[in-house]
Amino acid sequence: MSVISDRSLGWQRFTNERIVSPRRRYVIVNMLNPPPDDEIAKMHNELPEPVDNVVLTVTIPRNENLDKVYFIASGTPNHAEPLNLVGDGKTKQVSVPKFEIWAMVVLELTGRYTVPQVPPTFTEPMSAEEKKELALWQEKRITIHTADDPLNPSPYEPIPEKLHVAETATDDMAPGDRTFGGHPGLDILLLRGLHHYSYRLPEAIRTVAPKARITSVTGKDAPRDDDSFFQYDIVILVDYHGHLKDEARQALSDLVAAGGKLMVFGGLGTGGLRYYQNIPLPVKVQSQRDIYRLPKPLALGAHKDDPFVGRPLVYYFHAAQPKRDAIVCWWAGKIPILLERKVGKGTTLLFMGTVLGKAQAKDQTPFWNSKTWPEILGTAIVNQSIGLSGPFPTPD
Repeated sequence: MSVISDRSLGWQRFTNERIVSPRRRYVIVNMLNPPPDDEIAKMHNELPEPVDNVVLTVTIPRNENLDKVYFIASGTPNHAEPLNLVGDGKTKQVSVPKFEIWAMVVLELTGRYTVPQVPPTFTEPMSAEEKKELALWQEKRITIHTADDPLNPSPYEPIPEKLHVAETATDDMAPGDRTFGGHPGLDILLLRGLHHYSYRLPEAIRTVAPKARITSVTGKDAPRDDDSFFQYDIVILVDYHGHLKDEARQALSDLVAAGGKLMVFGGLGTGGLRYYQNIPLPVKVQSQRDIYRLPKPLALGAHKDDPFVGRPLVYYFHAAQPKRDAIVCWWAGKIPILLERKVGKGTTLLFMGTVLGKAQAKDQTPFWNSKTWPEILGTAIVNQSIGLSGPFPTPD
């Protein structure tokens, strides 16, 4: 097909087909009228001139028939109408009505087709439980303080007594004798919390371990005992709060003691790391709310003040004191941001950054939007140990 217009239109990269049955398919031609300037800040709400006098020419494949053509465009009200075809044989033309910014021409064809399998969704929609959780957080309108001293910020907003979690697991657990992991290969359990999608975890894992089996669940379907957790080699808690019951917390500690790997990502959903105080993390867990805004964004790196390529930035973080045997794997400026700890035969990792904040200038890139983030993160998840800087020199 071809599109003839008196001005440049975007359409070739935005043309798709949808086979809906063994006898019918649709070809959708999206036509985009480019803005007057490619920098939004310079546009000042200026719209491009409407597009007129567009002609679409299509050659119909052999053994197919073009039954109908529709024109669809957004507006007030939205616009939709059938179009007339002109031409002989298999080559047809259609005149596209005038439109302002975006329009579609939809071709309905009949023939014999193979209906493709439904592709997997890129990002799963939020569950009813996640939507409810998000609404609760929005209702609370939580204020996050800027850290007065990023290395040792003043505490604020004590956690209500009813939210405290009793300490049940200890750090001197005997290594478990049980085997863990399901089938040959890598089995990873992803427990999704509030902003799990921003971390791009499945993409990161597939970048480093394309054959890894990933099970992704919310708190509703989270495992609750050793038998369930021991099917996995790695368990990841992402911005995940108090859905874990006592037996699940103990099961996670048992998995690590037996040689498994636990990785925890912070965020607004936790409100603080207090929910994990009976799991052997690399930090001391405080009762105060521990999320802070950095006075200025800091770049992630494997060493102090030595950023990764692209300068991926952190804007908000959890403030917690590393334990004596914690190993610093990544830094944000001079702040430990990814900590590793050996417990029994296994490992726990804690990422103390969050996916909160946004770029404050054109040359800034939040770490989760960085091109290098999937590979960096995937390596941290899959590698047996990524400790780089040695034990953290602080007293218990």
